[in-house]
Amino acid sequence: MVRHYANAGLVPSVRDGNGYRDFDRRQVVRVRQIQALLGLGLTVAQIADLQPCLGDDPEPPTCPAARDLFWQRLSSIDAQVEVLTTLRERIAATLERD
Repeated sequence: MVRHYANAGLVPSVRDGNGYRDFDRRQVVRVRQIQALLGLGLTVAQIADLQPCLGDDPEPPTCPAARDLFWQRLSSIDAQVEVLTTLRERIAATLERD
């Protein structure tokens, strides 16, 4: 996964003489932050847009751009819950007819 994040430009790395990527301690924190953001349902592309907000804290950022994105994500989840609730009610009603 780290290679994927590095290829997406999210985690900078340096190549050793043998061609292997070398990551310092800050990149470990960055990977944890990326994983936290992925856990909130953001895409790698959305996280890339938040790079100016990413710092040395493994917690998700709270900059205005991140907050806007979180509000959008929350709105999307609410819409999905509404659709699923309606679907659940229709299925339950169908089963109750039997």
